[in-house]
Amino acid sequence: MSLMLLLACGGTSECFTHADCDESQACQGDVLAGEAECVTVECLDSNVCVHGEFCDPETYRCEEGCQQALDCPLQYECVSGECVLQASCTDTQRDCAAGEYCEGGECVRDFLVCDNCGPSCIAPDYDCIQAYCYPSCSGQADCPAGFTCWRETCFNDCDWLNEYGYM
Repeated sequence: MSLMLLLACGGTSECFTHADCDESQACQGDVLAGEAECVTVECLDSNVCVHGEFCDPETYRCEEGCQQALDCPLQYECVSGECVLQASCTDTQRDCAAGEYCEGGECVRDFLVCDNCGPSCIAPDYDCIQAYCYPSCSGQADCPAGFTCWRETCFNDCDWLNEYGYM
């Protein structure tokens, strides 16, 4: 059914779709009853809203939050209507540098990394190996996710083990 047919049948609608209105207007009201009109709105889509906001399709107002990743700043994703920073890692071996591990979506320094391990790196809880302080372990259950218990020490970097001749 076209706008012309509605108008010919006694309807007084000013519009049938948003395309019938000016750029900053939306077609609102009951089109079929002939009671729709073009009204000025804040937004028609999220492109005019600032990052971290989306265009509510019912009110045509920019609202805080998001409906999709495009509503969020770069490096953020839309999760349950909120823009949250994307995880920089999901896998220690694949995403993090030597001496780091993945925790909560971020690569963090591997326990206590320093030149001489320092006084807090003491047995039986820690082992100082090549200036890195690693937690001690008696089995795999003693190590955090992404680490392997090898020779009673939790390691996360196979390259490091290879480089220093431990594998």
